[in-house]
This record gives sequence, structure tokens and C-alpha cells, in this order.
Amino acid sequence: MTDEINIAMGFGTMIRYLTSGESHGKGYTLIIEGFPSGFTIDLNYIQQLLSKRQKGVGRSKRSLWEDNSFDILSGILEGKTTGAPLAFFIPNNFKSQKKPYLEKNLHPRPGHADHAGSIKYAHENIIPVIERASGRDTVARTLCGTLCLSFLNTFGVESLSHVINIGGICASRDANFDYIRERLQKSLLHCANTQAEQEMKGPIEKATREGTSVGGIGEVRFRGIPIGLGSYVHWDRNLDGSIAKAICSIPGIKGVQFGAGFDYANLPGHIAHDAFIQDNGFHRRSNHAGGIEGGMSNGEEIVASFVIKPPSSLLKPLSSINLSSHSLDKAFVTRSDVCFVQAVCIVAQAVTGIEILNAFLEKWGGDSHTEIKKHYEASYKHSL
Repeated sequence: MTDEINIAMGFGTMIRYLTSGESHGKGYTLIIEGFPSGFTIDLNYIQQLLSKRQKGVGRSKRSLWEDNSFDILSGILEGKTTGAPLAFFIPNNFKSQKKPYLEKNLHPRPGHADHAGSIKYAHENIIPVIERASGRDTVARTLCGTLCLSFLNTFGVESLSHVINIGGICASRDANFDYIRERLQKSLLHCANTQAEQEMKGPIEKATREGTSVGGIGEVRFRGIPIGLGSYVHWDRNLDGSIAKAICSIPGIKGVQFGAGFDYANLPGHIAHDAFIQDNGFHRRSNHAGGIEGGMSNGEEIVASFVIKPPSSLLKPLSSINLSSHSLDKAFVTRSDVCFVQAVCIVAQAVTGIEILNAFLEKWGGDSHTEIKKHYEASYKHSL
């Protein structure tokens, strides 16, 4: 078969991954299947994103204790992937281990998985649910996504994430990609707007004093995306559907929109849709679609924003129930983030990278990085 025929058949291998571990267990195991061979792992890039996920104003002491180092168990030889399943282990820092935390508890926290999870799995204790439903699991997902982002970088695909709202304080969404990326380098809250970032600290400090928490809105952007990733022919191959599912699966996410999103309700059709214009080639007048039309990438930046609820663990607990006596009681009190919007942004960037790479591999896949490069370079590039 020629390369052109193979490309048209869409025979790409898909990335699959599993995580295992608990918040106060030994650590998290990550297994990735389907990652192409011959790719040089950029350890510095991985540690950079893991560090960004860890830090931020409003994070708990746990985030300061964890160093997010990891061990490579298999699938990499002399710094390059072999095509075999990749396995990593990310140890937990046992300085954060407190025995009372692991004692039996029957007081589920509203907003968390405690109540429904303990009933679903017939636990007489909410601790097994707390341990697995912890946001700590996202460190493994971030590691997987960072590998995928690094792979996409070799094909000219760039990505970023940033905070656009915390506690009702909003930053402008109009800044361009390069401006945002430059400003993020000096930001503690992962926000590109310096004035808004200073104001965002107010709701976080207030929530800290009052024993409550705050949420916000984040955004991911990807540019350099080829036209035609995803498909309209089946619902489960829609690119925006895959990305939305991945982002919504992150603990704390309660909604996702692409481009103009809910603002479409306020726009007439002749403004809402992204008309073509001609200026040294063809371009779009706007990007209200967020880079995806009909379930496929259209060549514009992919832009997805998402709302993040306030963390569910509160230092001043809400009313709850005792699962044993079925009487009203106070919810379980544990260590808690006051705000984790900036951390969730990093996780969202990572998991979006996984879905975009899967769509990329579906179109130009192969068993090795070299083979995929060959398929990609042999294919035609649409100008429209």
C-alpha cells in the first residue's frame, strides 16, 4: 500500500491509559498503551507542567509537601519510547500521612463523591471513596497528557492554559496566544492579566479566613492544529465531544464550552458563524466556533473554557448525615484547597492533549514517531 492509501484508511493506534492509587497510599501507578516508539522523552517539560499543577495561591499544605517526582518502570530505553506499554510510579510523600485521617469516618462531604460512592460500593466507611476520588489522581493524568503534548509539539502543535475567573473576578479573554504565554511566565495564579490576578487574591484570602472555598473559570488553547481531526460520520468520533468528556472527568469541573459557547444564545447567525475573508490567503473573520466545526478541527485555534466549582472539603463543614445512625451531623473535616482553579487548568491542558493526539493518530497513525512523521508529511494540507 502507498502512504496515501494508508492515510485515507485512518488506521492509527489509540492512546489508552490507566491510573491506580490512593491519596494516602504508596503512590500512583500510570500505564499508557499505544504510545509510538522512537520518541525522546522530555523530562524537563514533564516536570515543568507537574510543578505548575502543584503550585498556586489557595492550595493546601499537601501541595507544598509533594515533589511529584516519578520513576519510569518500563517502556523507555535510552530515553526513547520502545512501543511497549509505558509504566510510571509517582510516590506519595509520607510526611503528609496522618493516621487519624485513615480512621473510620461516616460523615460524607456535600459536593464530594463520599455519599454516593459509599452507597454504590457498599462501604461502611467513606475513607475508601475519599482516597480514590482524590484530586491527587490528576498528577498521573497530567503526566500522561504532558507526554502527549510533547509529542504534538514535534508537529508544530502548541498549547497553553490560563485562568480567566476566580471568585467572580474576570480577566479578558481577548488576548492572543503569544501574549498569554509570555505573561504566564511571571504569574502565581496562572493568569495573564496582572490587574485581574491581583484582584483574584481577594476572594481567595477571604475564603481562607472564613473557612470556605472559591471556584472559577479556566481556558485551554491549542494552535497549529491541522484541519480535519475528529469526524462528523459518527457521534463518538466528534473531537469536541471527546475533549468535553475528558475535561468534565476532572474532579471539580461542572461545565465545558467551546469558543463563544453559551454566548451563542445572544448572537444572530450572521455574526455567530466564522465567515471566510481573504487577506494574503484565506482566514476566518472570527473564531466563535473555538476551532471545531461539525466535530472536526477547522484549522483555527481550539479554544475550550470550563467552570470549576469551589473545593468540596471545607474547614467549616456543612450539614451532613451519619451513615450509621442516619442522623444529621457535620461533614468530615480534612485538609483542603481553598482554590484549585489554576491547578485544574494544567490538568485540563494535559487531558485535552491526550484527546487531540488520539485524533491525530487516527488520521496519521503508525507504530513509530518516524513512521507517523512520514505519513503526516506525505499527506496534503488543506488551505480551506
